[in-house]
Parts: sequence; C-alpha cells; structure tokens
Amino acid sequence: MDGTLVTPDKRLTRAPSRPCGAWTRRGIPFTLISSRPPRGMGALAETLNVRLPMAAFNGGSLVMPDLSLLQAHRLAADVARRMLTLLAERRVDPWVFACDDWRLRDPNEPYVGREIRAIGYGPVTVDGFEDVIHHIDKIVRRPQTTIPCWPRSRSRPRRCWTATPPSTGPSPTTSTSPTRRPTRATACGRCARTLASTSSGRW
Repeated sequence: MDGTLVTPDKRLTRAPSRPCGAWTRRGIPFTLISSRPPRGMGALAETLNVRLPMAAFNGGSLVMPDLSLLQAHRLAADVARRMLTLLAERRVDPWVFACDDWRLRDPNEPYVGREIRAIGYGPVTVDGFEDVIHHIDKIVRRPQTTIPCWPRSRSRPRRCWTATPPSTGPSPTTSTSPTRRPTRATACGRCARTLASTSSGRW
C-alpha cells in the first residue's frame, strides 16, 4: 500500500484507484498487502471495494475487508519477552501492536504523528506490555536518530546527506573512499535508515 497505492502523505489519488475500479467491474480479483495493522487498512479497503481477504503485518494476519480476523501468526510469548528485554537493555523504547491496538510508553516521540497519519488512528499509552505478551503481532521501533543509506557505488556518493560528518575521517559528501559512517546523522526520508541503538552507539 504505502509507496504504491498511496502518496508519501498517505493520500489515495485517482491514478492507482482507477485500475482497481476497472478490475472490480471486470471481475478480476485483487487485494491489499501491507505492514500496517488491520485497522490501518480498513479505510482504503472500503474505498477500493476490496472483497478478498487482506494481509496485514506483511502476512502476519489475514483479515476480511470488514477487518474480521481469519488467521493470525503472532509472536511467541517467550520470543516477544526476549525482544522487549533486549530493547530495554539498550534503552530503546518499542512500539507494540497487539489486541488491535498500537501501544507505546511515550506518546510524544517525534515519529508518533507520522504513524498516526499513516495508519489513521492513535496509540494507547501504557506502562508495559506484559498484559498482552501472548497477543503481540508486531514489535517495531521508529528511530530517534537516522543516517543516510551508504552509496552502493563509492565513486558516486549520494547527494542527500544533511549530516555533519564525523570528526575524524573524510566527509561522506566528498570522499570517494570513506572510512566509516557517522554515529549521529540525519538524512532525507528516502535515504534514512535506522541507527542501531546499542550501549556502545555503534552499528
């Protein structure tokens, strides 16, 4: 859905919706697949008149267009608990999707507004996740810090760098053979990747 049917600001335009309507009139079946939770797909499914089961969480849940659940492949409780513990040890505050809710501890995080625009509803602020540990569909962490994608060809560095280069080593905006990536940087959304948050601050 995102990056295909909808624009970066999460709007459905006529260009992709027109062929979907034509398929429906001709009896050609189509459906939606997304990393979004089911609730984040409902409005688009209704607009496009989707009639087949849809895949939410990239296939983790199969739902009907009315969002009734057909099948869910959730994280095992011990796996989810280990992941949450691992993130807590590294001072990373996760977002948890469980029981048809988006749960987090800090509703003032910088990426919360962007996620609300994407999925169409807001989070539930909680103190922890143990009460839903057996029902977790997805654990995700939006980055507090991002760095640009490293150029595939080092002879042609990307131009989207907006970061201050490391204090040692050549600048990634000009060097053709950079030695390392900066530990703190920002970049355009298209080329941003999550900076792995570890106690050492390294990749």
